[in-house]
Amino acid sequence: MNVSPWAYAPRPDTRISTVRLGVWLFLASEAMFFGSLFSAYVLLRTGAHAWPDATSLGAARALLIPTIMLLLATRSVRNQLGLTAVFGVLFLLAKLLAFARLLDHGQHPASNLLIACWFVMSGLHWLHVAGGVGATVWVMQSKRTVTAPHHAERLHGLWLYWCFIDVVWLAILVSFYFI
Repeated sequence: MNVSPWAYAPRPDTRISTVRLGVWLFLASEAMFFGSLFSAYVLLRTGAHAWPDATSLGAARALLIPTIMLLLATRSVRNQLGLTAVFGVLFLLAKLLAFARLLDHGQHPASNLLIACWFVMSGLHWLHVAGGVGATVWVMQSKRTVTAPHHAERLHGLWLYWCFIDVVWLAILVSFYFI
């Protein structure tokens, strides 16, 4: 196995591992990406003459179970990667059902700006959760091929990613339902 020790051990110049540095840089770019989406949402909402009520998205309490699943996925990263993947997939399925329910009720992106923003932001979040599930499966499978310290660094990076996904989801919920 020919792996740079800096992948999992602190580098002498930065005193941080390459894995952690890479994850933080990636999360910074994702924060800018979602920040631009939130900025667009705020500009569209404040610039609109009238803004639809969030009840057209469905009841906020209907999002409680998917939110709990997402939080449980993050909570289980440290000890049970299999549970993380299962909770992530359950969140994805719950959101697909919610999207289908909206479409069945005639609420599609062309209906109004609120629905369009909801589909864009929660849909892109959905893709990020799917990426988190994929990364979780990859870390689970690669445990046998890397050293224990390297695997621990990957787990830490994965945990940071799931925490970020939680924060984005909570920000989406607050922005659409409570502000």
